Amino acid sequence: MTQRKLNESRELRSGDGFDFQIGQRLRGLRVARGLTQAEVATKVNLSFQQIQKYESGQSSVSAAKLCTLALALEVPVSFFFDECSSPGHPSSGASNGFTEEAWLLAGQFDRIENSKTRAQVLALVKCLAEE
Repeated sequence: MTQRKLNESRELRSGDGFDFQIGQRLRGLRVARGLTQAEVATKVNLSFQQIQKYESGQSSVSAAKLCTLALALEVPVSFFFDECSSPGHPSSGASNGFTEEAWLLAGQFDRIENSKTRAQVLALVKCLAEE
């Protein structure tokens, strides 16, 4: 096989860079949540080495495993695809227009059970947003 065909084969296997982009989103989310690769791996019943491979783009994440990761990290599956783009197909930006921090805030807010506390947090966020 010629070097050119070998390179083309690698590009096809790598998902045209999408595996790397999805891995970067996984890594960013993991770090933002303050989790280690081992902690994420435990949540989804994998080895930390497999999480390493996903994050580096060395391995493709199956659709089923991506769903499992999204559930474990409390984000929609679309979170992993929003930064994926290729020539002629620009990125849509953050999921539904929200930044990673907004998704994290929403996830934490949803965990607040006391309705009075939720109302106070919401009022605080609205106040800060107006500054």
